[in-house]
Amino acid sequence: MSWLKWVGLVFAGLAVVAAVLFLDYYLPSTELVQVTGHEVKRMDTGTDKASGQPVTRDVRFIYAKGKDDGKDYAFRNEDTGWGWPPYFKFDSGDLTAKANNIKETQPDSTGLLTYYGWRITYFDLYPNAVDLEVVDPDYKPFPLFKILFVSVLIVLVGLCVYWFRWGRYKSWLKQEGSRREG
Repeated sequence: MSWLKWVGLVFAGLAVVAAVLFLDYYLPSTELVQVTGHEVKRMDTGTDKASGQPVTRDVRFIYAKGKDDGKDYAFRNEDTGWGWPPYFKFDSGDLTAKANNIKETQPDSTGLLTYYGWRITYFDLYPNAVDLEVVDPDYKPFPLFKILFVSVLIVLVGLCVYWFRWGRYKSWLKQEGSRREG
């Protein structure tokens, strides 16, 4: 195999790894939890270039304990608005109120918390909570959306590879060229 094919395989492998990491970060995940608390923290986001003053923002957090493993979790609770990722979340205050209500009125209940992102302690990153609902303690979440989304994506990529790899686009280009001439 020539070195050019090896380089192509390395880039293809890196693209696949990048796509998997991207999808794992941004697609919704769920966790069965028991809500243990919430708070609002003021966090630095950088420095204003014009004035040199620190720029801060309030960030809501929801704290929980995993029902299956007893692990402690911290989830950021911020609006995504119209921006990226496209969760169109505008109700972070309502989600905090729901978490507080569950903690106060049903302290031993099981909650299904939907979130995206990773907890990376070194970079002070938290997953962002999207939804919280009370479920039966025996409930087992099934990631139907993830399965369907990834399946459709694999089929589309496979069709594109088939179309370009086996020359289907050449006959299509010839047809388009003959249509324009005629």
